Amino acid sequence: MIKATRIQAGEYLYRGYHIVRASDHYDSTYVHWNISQWEENTLTGGDWYTFDSTNTLADAKWIVDGSIAMKEVA
Repeated sequence: MIKATRIQAGEYLYRGYHIVRASDHYDSTYVHWNISQWEENTLTGGDWYTFDSTNTLADAKWIVDGSIAMKEVA
């Protein structure tokens, strides 16, 4: 099992994806986890693009694993 690398409280890197607990880092009134991936941009150099959110860190890791598996099949 691959572990998520903790950056700080509520913020992790997992298999190249950025997972953030929104209530810790954004103005959010309920706990959910945003899942982002890096996208290159010729103007800014790049930025994190949030493509999904879920209720738990475990669910966020499951979504990342599924996203990577789909890319490997394609």
